[in-house]
Amino acid sequence: MKERIGETKTLRQLNPVILDWIDVTSNIFLSVVFLITATILAGWLIPQFGQILPVGWASMQATSSLSILFICIGVALGKSRSNEHYYYIIKVLYLLCIVLACVSLIEHWYGQKSVVGRFLVANEHLPIVHPTSIQSATAFLLLALTLIIDSTRQDKVSYLLDILIFLLVMLNLLYFAGYIYKAESLIQATQAILISPQTLICISLLTFVQATRRAPFGSYAILVANGIASHTARIVLPFSVTIIYLIILSHSHLTNAGHIEAPYVAAITSTVSASIIIIVVMLLSNKIEALEARLRSMSIIDELTGIYNLRGLNIHGKQMLLEAKRFNTQLSVIYIDVDGLKNVNDSLGHDVGSELICDVVMLLRDNFRESDIVSRVGGDEFVIIAIGSEDELASAMRRLNEAADTLNNSKSRPYIIGFSIGKVGFDPQTNESLENLISKADAEMYKSKMKRRKK
Repeated sequence: MKERIGETKTLRQLNPVILDWIDVTSNIFLSVVFLITATILAGWLIPQFGQILPVGWASMQATSSLSILFICIGVALGKSRSNEHYYYIIKVLYLLCIVLACVSLIEHWYGQKSVVGRFLVANEHLPIVHPTSIQSATAFLLLALTLIIDSTRQDKVSYLLDILIFLLVMLNLLYFAGYIYKAESLIQATQAILISPQTLICISLLTFVQATRRAPFGSYAILVANGIASHTARIVLPFSVTIIYLIILSHSHLTNAGHIEAPYVAAITSTVSASIIIIVVMLLSNKIEALEARLRSMSIIDELTGIYNLRGLNIHGKQMLLEAKRFNTQLSVIYIDVDGLKNVNDSLGHDVGSELICDVVMLLRDNFRESDIVSRVGGDEFVIIAIGSEDELASAMRRLNEAADTLNNSKSRPYIIGFSIGKVGFDPQTNESLENLISKADAEMYKSKMKRRKK
């Protein structure tokens, strides 16, 4: 993945631990694939070496091992820091793989033996050299195509590349299902020509390598990103795929064993499947709900005081104005500046200043309705949107001042709480914006502060 670092345009924050794990795992998988294919190809080319290999090695055809070797070498060169020097070599290797796959498909179409295989293997003691199976050739073709497209690094083919990789993954799952459920037509063209276990393992490992190389830059970036959604996807995706295969395998086993009649097996497995889906959906829903609540709180709530911040004020304040217009409700916008916060911070410390802010919030909450919006829009500035008439607002402001005086007279605090207040009313018959009302209230607050200073 070194050759693509810095090219991603995704807005997600990728998880560096996952990326490092992928890089190490990919290197291991490439080494395993290279070892398997190089060993088998050597067995085809060197008769003495082929005789000491385990039984069944020749089920991977010579052309298959050669195709995989081309892909493996191309990917390894692409991971090199000096991959620009190998650009054309890599392209040639992938094109050779495509040519081999197409030749094998044509040979199957006309029912011929492997021309390339006979050219590579001129040993009469070895098994008959068949062309690469249709299944293997199709996988090689898709692999080489995705690698060629990926090496162009063009954003306009990004979606096409993601679709091809998705098809490649589905193809691997299909072949594995063919082996698991003994669906022979999915994994072999004839009794002698099939996708061998070692070929399937190599294709699967290379698919993993290519899919993970592409993941940070395409539609699958969520699988390697940070966050709850990405973490959940990494857990749920393999679990869901595995559990589905196990359920179907259990269904097949119970049916073939004959211990339970087919209708009862279908009823049991469908119930288990539905139950698992319900559990997964509920777990996902709870995680998403918790995430939404956390994000909502982080985005609209002031961390220190627990009241709305400026964003929360804008969201809920605008809604409150719309409702006031609809129901012709009286409301006012109040701008409050806390006096002397800077002096408290400078003389007593910011922790004491934070206590002052929290005391102010306590007074505001105690003397305004729960239906009123109380928000902190700056370090020492608050905006309140209060429902009610002028008399009700005057009563609330009187209670606020009295509560502040009571707290100050108690001498339980090392500071004196004071306010500079500006307020404006909202006319439901107008289209005045919240921003304009706040600006007017701020101006009124400033006038009030200047008057108090002159006194």
